[in-house]
Amino acid sequence: MAWRNIDLDLWWGRRSEEATTPPVDTEVSGQHLRNRLPETRVRFAAQQVVDVLRVIDREATRAERTVPNTEEREILASMFSAAVHEFQAIDRRISATERVRCVAAAHEVLHPWLLRSGYWSRSYLKPHGYAGDFRTLEWIYDLEQDACADPTKPVVVNLLDYLYRTLHSVRAVWHGRRWYAQLVGEVLETSRSGRPVRILDIACGGSRYVRDAIGTKTEESSVELTFVDEDPAALAFIRDWLPVHLRTSTRLIRGRACDVRELVLDGPSDRLGGFDLVISTGLCDYRPHAAGKLILAMTWLARPGGLVAISNCAPEDASRVVKDWLLEWPVVYRRVSELRDLVPDGHSVGFDRSPDGGLIHALVSVPAGEIRRSRAARAPDSTNPAVGTSSFDTPISDNTAKERNARTGIQHSLTQRWDD
Repeated sequence: MAWRNIDLDLWWGRRSEEATTPPVDTEVSGQHLRNRLPETRVRFAAQQVVDVLRVIDREATRAERTVPNTEEREILASMFSAAVHEFQAIDRRISATERVRCVAAAHEVLHPWLLRSGYWSRSYLKPHGYAGDFRTLEWIYDLEQDACADPTKPVVVNLLDYLYRTLHSVRAVWHGRRWYAQLVGEVLETSRSGRPVRILDIACGGSRYVRDAIGTKTEESSVELTFVDEDPAALAFIRDWLPVHLRTSTRLIRGRACDVRELVLDGPSDRLGGFDLVISTGLCDYRPHAAGKLILAMTWLARPGGLVAISNCAPEDASRVVKDWLLEWPVVYRRVSELRDLVPDGHSVGFDRSPDGGLIHALVSVPAGEIRRSRAARAPDSTNPAVGTSSFDTPISDNTAKERNARTGIQHSLTQRWDD
């Protein structure tokens, strides 16, 4: 976007002594910029965003106004999008050393403004010590219904909150919440075997999607929930929102995902047959080498005929450079074919995407009997002596035909098969 598209009254409508240095037309200066060092191009693109914020801040302060108008939102979003596209173009052509300098330049120019917003600052500073902590995700969930028009915040903070709201990754989190809530709800609805529905959420965070699903069920719904997370604060958060009638049948387990089998199987209430649904919504993204072991463990913890659901960021994530450059939010990006390769042999898998294509959901159907046992025999985990000797080797009685058909329907309704 060229500066000429911005309402020039913002620039020339005031007294000359109050005017800011006039903007530069990017079309005129484009060729000159292409000949500059990448770091200079980054600074130029970032500074245009800052200049817009500075002008809007001045005008709103003069008008004693804290809520941004539609035009200001659109101008900032458009200019930020242009900067992101410039960062992406630069990122594809620079060396690792140049990238370090470019990221530092982007931080130097943008962070004094971006970090005024609680969303941007929390994502970058990571108060729990890692990206994507449960509280950050809870904020993102709540942001979906937030108009970013809080009169008690400065106009710039409202604008920056809105800018965060426009990120593709944020919108993918909203979609993921609905996708998993629908999945949990359908599993609860389709189980008619007369026993409790058992659901395991690994690296659960606040598990908003499970909360959404069980919130629509009656108290007579029979469900056993198990939540595993390293963060005791996340488990405390779940304990607070759990309905009273589910507290006695719910386990909150603090521990690492890599130890999930030992943690879960050591539970005194555990029994043969495993879980109807095993979930890990955002863990594979952070495991460059151990994602396959995690998925294998999840299939072992699912009952014969059960389901395993995971998600992973895709290379097509349009806000990838924002996470990489501005937030230092490291993520492992995988294609459908790469996720399919992580699924154990003999398991069927369907895939779905967020609307913008940046987040992939995989739904794995766990078979009964020989396939599961043969997989464990061929690929034992040498670090875990329990693998290959689990009590799940002995399948319990299978679901009724009605329940099997219902579960097949879940996979058809929630996933679509496609290739890269």
